[in-house]
Amino acid sequence: MTFFNKTPSQKQLQMRWLLPEGWSVEGRLSATIQLTTDITTNYETVEYTITAGENITSLNRPVLEVMCQGRPTTGLIPIVLLG
Repeated sequence: MTFFNKTPSQKQLQMRWLLPEGWSVEGRLSATIQLTTDITTNYETVEYTITAGENITSLNRPVLEVMCQGRPTTGLIPIVLLG
């Protein structure tokens, strides 16, 4: 996943996975996104590996919850995986 910062200040993101029962995920659960300058970029790429458990259905829906410090809302990114 790649997150972009279109604001003039640094942002701190916290991520949490909502997974089907028995599933697991590996990867970073936080990211800092900075304003574009000569030495920084305004995006952060985070990689995840999702491992399915024994509970696989024809349609599986893990969800990535993204929270940004100082913001009142939470972003939900649904992912559809066909079994």
